[in-house]
Amino acid sequence: MTDAERLEKWYAEQNLLPGVKSIFKNVYGNYYVQGHEKPALYGVPDVYKVEGDNFIFVTGKEKEHVLWVYAGSPEPIRPEDVPDFLK
Repeated sequence: MTDAERLEKWYAEQNLLPGVKSIFKNVYGNYYVQGHEKPALYGVPDVYKVEGDNFIFVTGKEKEHVLWVYAGSPEPIRPEDVPDFLK
């Protein structure tokens, strides 16, 4: 089972959005952006980081960076290398 599939299963088990299937897309490394099979929520998508068996909800500058990469930045880089304009 891939990390994305594990995240999807875990999220469904939490029953946070009953009846809505979440799909997680790998951004880079162990960062995943949450989407939905059918449009369900609008706004900034949630980001999760997979560390071993743990799923960590990503917030703050780290989330901004992941979304920046997801939106098509020139090249994926590590969160600690976030460009100055995001700091």
